[in-house]
Amino acid sequence: MIKLPKHIENLIPYKAGKQIEELAREKGLTKIVKLASNENPLGPSPMAVEAVKNNLTELNRYTDPKSFLLVKKLSQYYEVPQERIITASGSDALLQYIIYGVCEPGDEVITSQGTFIGWYVNADKYNIKCVKTILDDYTYDLNAILQPSQRKTKDYLSCESK
Repeated sequence: MIKLPKHIENLIPYKAGKQIEELAREKGLTKIVKLASNENPLGPSPMAVEAVKNNLTELNRYTDPKSFLLVKKLSQYYEVPQERIITASGSDALLQYIIYGVCEPGDEVITSQGTFIGWYVNADKYNIKCVKTILDDYTYDLNAILQPSQRKTKDYLSCESK
């Protein structure tokens, strides 16, 4: 039998919210606007639907992992060098890349309670301690975040690239 590390065994599986159709059946509702799960109650943009339709014949191919055309357009639009842009399949994937890419065993990440769960889950996945400060009236308490007492955090903003 494979023995999983404790930090993996302790992960709690994601529990999705109720589907709109199930809620409608249970409550007898005909109109529901779901605001959870980062879903858009207005549906996809007509331009996105058209783009998907125009590219259906390419569904058998992997996408470009570097998102070359998207990065090029973003670079031009925001006047930022292409090498300063990173793409991923959502903010959770970006957090995973950041935590995995810059943290080492014994490091910590700092966030506040009640913020995006992706911080907590990704830190747990990589066995990185997640220090949670308290939100003050739904605002980050910067003094608490900057408190250095016995934290193994790094100031990546001041690090020079090697």
